[in-house]
Amino acid sequence: MIQRIQSLYLFVVFVLFASMIFSPLLFLSGNGLLYEMDAAHVMQLDPSYTPIGEPVLDTYFVLALEVVIASVALLTVFLFKNRRLQVRLTIFNIVLQLGFYALMGVYLYSLLHGDAALQLERCSLTLAFPLVGAVLSYLALRAIIRDEVLVAGLGRLR
Repeated sequence: MIQRIQSLYLFVVFVLFASMIFSPLLFLSGNGLLYEMDAAHVMQLDPSYTPIGEPVLDTYFVLALEVVIASVALLTVFLFKNRRLQVRLTIFNIVLQLGFYALMGVYLYSLLHGDAALQLERCSLTLAFPLVGAVLSYLALRAIIRDEVLVAGLGRLR
């Protein structure tokens, strides 16, 4: 199963999204304060980048979407015998990965327009992982379809 290239692509997507759960996504600043957004919370930070107090905003939908995308990618790796379902789940995963940016946009819009003093300071490199994951999922999709065409062609030779 893992020797096929599409399984490798899908496993890398799983690893990318599993690592996104534990890393910061972006940093905001305003009124001399620094805020960090990760998968579950927006936390206020002190100058040494340690969280202070309670979360400013809970972002559990981002966490849930990251877990779903990682789970679907891992599940799709093990469905190598059912290529049609594998194709459907890969397309669904691509849509979810692109929808991640829409969800991040909603949270960023609500943060920046909820408090006029906040501004985006910098984005983390992990914010590019959904785009990389979508490209890898597309490459996996092409390889799965290529395998399906090959198997269908071999069936006609019998």
